[in-house]
Amino acid sequence: MSSLEGQVAFITGAGRGQGRSHAEAPAERGVDIIAVDLCDDIDTVSYPSSNPSDLDETAAAVKAHGRRVVTYQADVRDMNGLSRAVVAEAARVERLHRHRTPVVEEAGELVSGRERQRRPRGQDQVGAADAR
Repeated sequence: MSSLEGQVAFITGAGRGQGRSHAEAPAERGVDIIAVDLCDDIDTVSYPSSNPSDLDETAAAVKAHGRRVVTYQADVRDMNGLSRAVVAEAARVERLHRHRTPVVEEAGELVSGRERQRRPRGQDQVGAADAR
C-alpha cells in the first residue's frame, strides 16, 4: 500500500499533457483526483486548448487505475470560480476535508517572445494563469 493511498489531489490543467500525467501518476499510487481544466480556447493563445473530451479522457485514465475522479471546468485566473470548484467537489469527495490534499497547478500557456510582442494583452493572461 502506498503512503498516498486514500488521499485526494486537486489538479489544474488536467485536460491533457502534463496536467493529465500529473493526474494519472498519483492515481496509480491510490490517490483520488479532482481534475480541473478550462476546456476552452483563450483568444490570445495561438494554439487550441483542451476541450471537455480531453478532460473526459483524463477521467477515464484515472478510473482505469481504480480511483475515483471528479472533473470540473474552471478558469485558474478566476479564484472565485476555482473556489467554487473546490467547494462543489468537496461534497463529492468527502475525504477532502479529512486529509491533507495535494494541489498540482499545471494550467498555463506557452507563448513565444514574438507572440508576446504582437499581443501584449496575451502576456497578461498567460502571466495570470502561470502565476496561480
